[in-house]
Amino acid sequence: MMKISRMLGWGVLLVSIIGCADKIRIKPSSNSVNINEKPSIRENRDYLSHQYAKVRKKQVQSVDYKLSVRFDEVKDSFMGTATVNFSMVKGNLSPLTIDFDKGTVKSILVNEKQVSWDYNQWFITLAADLFREGNNTIKIDYSRPYSTDGYGIHRFKEKSTGNVYIYSHFEPYKAHRFFPHFDQPNLRATYTIDVVAPKSWQVITSILEERVEELESTKHWFFPQSANFSSYVLPMHAGPYKVWHDKAGEIPLRLFARQSIAPYVKLNEWFKPTKQTFKFFQEYFDIPYPFVKYDQVISPDYNIGAMENIAAVTFNESFISRGEKTRSSKRRLANTIAHEMAHMWFGNLVTMDWWNGLWLKESFATYMANLALGESTEYKEVWDAFYSGTEQWAYSSDQSVTTHAIELPVATTSDAYTNFDGITYGKGASVLRQLPFYLGEDAFRQGVSNYLKKYAYQATTLSDFMTELGNVAQQDLTEWQQQWLFRAGVNTIKVNYQCENDKVKSMSLIQTAPEKLPTLRSQRVQIGLYQIEANSAKLSVALPVTYSGKFTNIASAKNLPCPDAVYPNYDDWGFVKVELDEKTIKTLEGYINTFPKVKTRLMLWQSLWDSVRDAKLSVLDYVNFSINNLQADDDLNIVSDVSSSLSASFSYIGFLSENSQTKKKYRSDIENFFWQKTINAQPKSDLQKNWFSYFVSTAHTPNGLKKLIDLLSEKIYLDGLTIDQDRRWQLIQKLNQYEFGEYDELLKIERQKDDSDKGMKNALATEVIRPNVKTKEKWLKVLIEQPQKYKLSTARYIMEALFPSSQVGIHAKFSQQILTAIPMLDKKVEQAFTRSFSSYLAPSLCTSDSVKKLAEANKMFSTLNPSIVKSFKRTHQNDERCVNILNKMQEGV
Repeated sequence: MMKISRMLGWGVLLVSIIGCADKIRIKPSSNSVNINEKPSIRENRDYLSHQYAKVRKKQVQSVDYKLSVRFDEVKDSFMGTATVNFSMVKGNLSPLTIDFDKGTVKSILVNEKQVSWDYNQWFITLAADLFREGNNTIKIDYSRPYSTDGYGIHRFKEKSTGNVYIYSHFEPYKAHRFFPHFDQPNLRATYTIDVVAPKSWQVITSILEERVEELESTKHWFFPQSANFSSYVLPMHAGPYKVWHDKAGEIPLRLFARQSIAPYVKLNEWFKPTKQTFKFFQEYFDIPYPFVKYDQVISPDYNIGAMENIAAVTFNESFISRGEKTRSSKRRLANTIAHEMAHMWFGNLVTMDWWNGLWLKESFATYMANLALGESTEYKEVWDAFYSGTEQWAYSSDQSVTTHAIELPVATTSDAYTNFDGITYGKGASVLRQLPFYLGEDAFRQGVSNYLKKYAYQATTLSDFMTELGNVAQQDLTEWQQQWLFRAGVNTIKVNYQCENDKVKSMSLIQTAPEKLPTLRSQRVQIGLYQIEANSAKLSVALPVTYSGKFTNIASAKNLPCPDAVYPNYDDWGFVKVELDEKTIKTLEGYINTFPKVKTRLMLWQSLWDSVRDAKLSVLDYVNFSINNLQADDDLNIVSDVSSSLSASFSYIGFLSENSQTKKKYRSDIENFFWQKTINAQPKSDLQKNWFSYFVSTAHTPNGLKKLIDLLSEKIYLDGLTIDQDRRWQLIQKLNQYEFGEYDELLKIERQKDDSDKGMKNALATEVIRPNVKTKEKWLKVLIEQPQKYKLSTARYIMEALFPSSQVGIHAKFSQQILTAIPMLDKKVEQAFTRSFSSYLAPSLCTSDSVKKLAEANKMFSTLNPSIVKSFKRTHQNDERCVNILNKMQEGV
């Protein structure tokens, strides 16, 4: 357990500040600011530019909102009154714009006088001469339709009960779908909210209600003034939720879920990690929790995993299972809980000035969540999971054609959407993880604590954070920032050594960089040297080395016993790709399972899979190696990781011609391997669940598919494995994918049995996945011609099921129709729909012709929404990779 010292008096001071949150206001600058030598006119676009946000930040200060809202169960829209109090600086000549997306503006008062306005469905414009220097008030009566794509204020009606639930999701630029205001992160504000809602509903926001008045058929909820924070983390949830209560010390905890899924909520999975990580963070940051309560709201139709709304975190319902969870599933939930909780300090208490700082809050929360789980919960294996999950996401993203620097300019809020990726989350967290090694753990923690205390309730930039770290560590971090934060790309290291008389004569570390991203970096790693003794790999020494440049001599290795294997990033200190030397690869063939540390075996397996992705190792050789060697390893992280790679191998091999005997043999080998591991696994174990899941995903032969039917009818029984409702859908969908057995009748029966929202979505996907042209024509037409027929969460089920990799021939028939539809959808519907459409349906067919067509599409789509442009560039690169992997595979066929 880490020892944490407290700074004398800070706790008392912060409690005092929090207690007076309703009095916190940012003081107007005492200096007059002439921001308009000529008036600034905002571009008529649906996004907010950084350039204009800077102008508006100079216009207004000391923002406070009073918001009255009315929700009901019947209407498809809501209404409200937003009162905006703020201070206007001296010398302002520019019109003032107020963000408000696709609503109806009924009336506007400025300083209690009716005024005229312009409204383009994206923002309201008010003339500069309507405002005076100092305090001003704008009062706007408005209404707006509920959203159906999961952004803004989303409305969900449950088919089976008729219950209605609403929730908010605003990041990065959707809070103005809720009410008219200044929707940018550095214009932090206080919020005083009242809500009229049906009597059976709970209403949840950032602070506990001070009173609730009973009306004839409704209740009127009144909330006191909140703390000061950015609008993108303002929560607003309402509905007839089931609620559970607990406490973390003195902090009130509440958990909310739909009534219909309440029976599946296991409270210990939620409250236990919440309480454990609360204790850890308050001690680590040396700052009490800065808000008055902590809610967690499990929401239907939610697009992402979770969101750090102030004191009311929103979670995806996928964290609720209708069957028994694996340990890794429970760990993922605990990790997400810790991630969002870390944001309460890093992101919410202190906020980025603009969206170029997105990475810092997300990277920090990702790093801190793993640290908290490893230090304060039973999930001590969390850094192994971080390596095989988050870090690999980072490596993959950093080798993508769309890679970017961690810290980069973000011109508009539309561009901000493109940066919710593996660089922002994974690489940023991996790089932050270096700093405790580089600066020392105590210096890093103290620097973070100082930063949060100094900038509480403010918006900051990267330099503010790095300055506090550097001050504590007494180090200049300028060069470190340049190498790691401002330059893209991942380096590769390899150890080169010579031995003489069984002793190391010389050893050096060779660093390389991609040709287009040539930065060579400096970091500290450990070189692990291994000997084979008694048929097992033994670590003889781990040599700490700080390398830089192309070559780094490792003088400390001289005269050590000549190693049988070398791994140049032992214990994963560095963010760097590893290329294994030939002797090490040869050693792995017989001894990979004997390396003593799980982390080492994970990293060795990953290096082999990297070789497949780089088309240096045939996927067929990888399959043989995996089936031969995975038999003897029972670590769940390794088994899960390699199973995933075997499943990907199954898909790559599927691109061989239909009459290929190699294709039939290897895909059958993988299916049989997963089945044999399933039936031999310990009953009720996580390994059994893992093997079964991958067996279902790769089942394709008549023999394999027949087993699915027998499992559904209970002719086959797997001791310890329940075929629960979620698993039944997996089996029935697979049978429909191959139109095997009585697949149509099975779907009809299951659709009647499971009338839940999840059941409805699974039923749609099961129909859509059938391998016939008429089915594909029907559903592709719905997506293109009626994109708003279904909510986005439902449409995604359809998109994901439409063209599985086993149906590449059918997919090819629709490739031109899909490519033609994308520019039209980009103009017609919200970008979230088109982003999903292009991501799921882009015709990546693993042929030279599809690579060429995608390259042409990239050129044609260059002016579309940035997230679509990015998606297609990645798709094109992945298609090229697939062709290279296929060519390498065919060399030995």
